[in-house]
Amino acid sequence: MRSILGLVLTVGALAVLFALSPGVPSTTRGRRVVNRLSLESTAAAKPQQHKIQTLFIILMENHNWTGRARNANIKGKKYAPYINKTLLPMASHAEQYFNPPGIHPSLPNYLWLEAGTNFGILDDNPPSIDHQSTTQHLVALLNNAGITWKAYQENISGTVCPLTDSYPYTVRHDPFVYFDDDTDNLNPNSAYCISHVRPYTELASDLMANSVASYNFITPNVCDDMHDKCKGNPLGIRHTLTSASNS
Repeated sequence: MRSILGLVLTVGALAVLFALSPGVPSTTRGRRVVNRLSLESTAAAKPQQHKIQTLFIILMENHNWTGRARNANIKGKKYAPYINKTLLPMASHAEQYFNPPGIHPSLPNYLWLEAGTNFGILDDNPPSIDHQSTTQHLVALLNNAGITWKAYQENISGTVCPLTDSYPYTVRHDPFVYFDDDTDNLNPNSAYCISHVRPYTELASDLMANSVASYNFITPNVCDDMHDKCKGNPLGIRHTLTSASNS
């Protein structure tokens, strides 16, 4: 049986993690908190020594679970109905999940998720300025170990390596294109980058074809990740992306 782990993370002063798996207890490991919950699917697979074979991470932005900014919090708010009314009843969440102190704005947090450090970066500059030559980061290590990975980015074309903003896609929320080995040294035509950093619209067909990678990193655009206030929603979330991902 195939086991799947799904996480929804928010980047902000307090980050909230959801494991998309009902009725399984969570554990805490490492410097960043990870709830390891497995959900067995009906697809048959060969026995594995480890339980989790497929990981999905969905990155949200900028809003605390609770706090002083009441209108911008997530817990119980009508502006985040999918999180509050669908995910919470079926899943588990961590209310003591924090990003490293002083690591702002967005990009340093995304670099931490990929490499365990922000490389001293405390800005949102594009890869042309903040690119890194190290090969000691997660997807490089996965690739070297023969473990597949893919990033699904909302509102990219899929025909080039997305090294610059194209609103509502923002490159600072796409950590993979900041590593030279992922982009063949900032090459917009990098075949490796283009094959691994794909449009979000392809996720549904990959799921249907059972062709998703072992590690999947999903970044909504800034209207769907709670970053920008879109269509009058103070949380800046249309919640359709996470809903579609679960269907």
